[in-house]
Amino acid sequence: MKAAFLRAPEVKMALLANVVIFAILGAGIFLRHGLVVPEAGRPFVAIAAVYLTMLGLVQLLFNQFGFDRDGFRALVLLPALRWQILLGKNLALLAVGFPVFAVLLVLLAVGAHLGGAALVQAVLGFVAAFLTMSALGNWLSILTPYRIAAGSLKPTKAKASSQFLLVLVSMCMPVLLAPLVVPPLLGLLCAKFTRIPGVPVALVGAMMLLALSALLYSLTLKPLGRLLQRREQRILQIVTQEVE
Repeated sequence: MKAAFLRAPEVKMALLANVVIFAILGAGIFLRHGLVVPEAGRPFVAIAAVYLTMLGLVQLLFNQFGFDRDGFRALVLLPALRWQILLGKNLALLAVGFPVFAVLLVLLAVGAHLGGAALVQAVLGFVAAFLTMSALGNWLSILTPYRIAAGSLKPTKAKASSQFLLVLVSMCMPVLLAPLVVPPLLGLLCAKFTRIPGVPVALVGAMMLLALSALLYSLTLKPLGRLLQRREQRILQIVTQEVE
């Protein structure tokens, strides 16, 4: 599945926005010889890498079958449990998205002089965000699939209700990702108003957020697999239809 993602020119186009961000950000970092970021704000800068990566992956996350087109028939005929197909899709996208996140995080680490704790928080936050958005993306991909024209990011004609739901969820992404700032915020408050060190609090909070996200993902995977099995013929009809 990873190879299918990498072969699709539409996926490369969807990730192009991240590459452009890297180029602009990298030029700004090295031309200005680093960013002056207070130590308390560095974990939040690291979390920004998660936000930017998720925004670049949103179209892939929320329409995981639209890029398959005729290839979706192979998934329908595959003698595998449907939750395993969803898991495979998610892992394939993770293999594509994590390097994008890693490059952006390295650029931010160099420019803003991020410490090891901030980097660890960002990695934990990325995995937590990816699991949460994958659960939501699996649901949307099953309920509101739409075909992506080959060689472009142009979608086929979708129902107004489906388009509204996709736009609504995309607009709510900053709210859905808001829990990512809770661990560093707790660490900052503890360091400022108590004698408790802020870094351990932030790390524990990030690990707890990851655990909750993993629990959510695991609880939704098999039910969504059953939903996929019920709707796979409808999805096949939509993603293989060439009429725009």
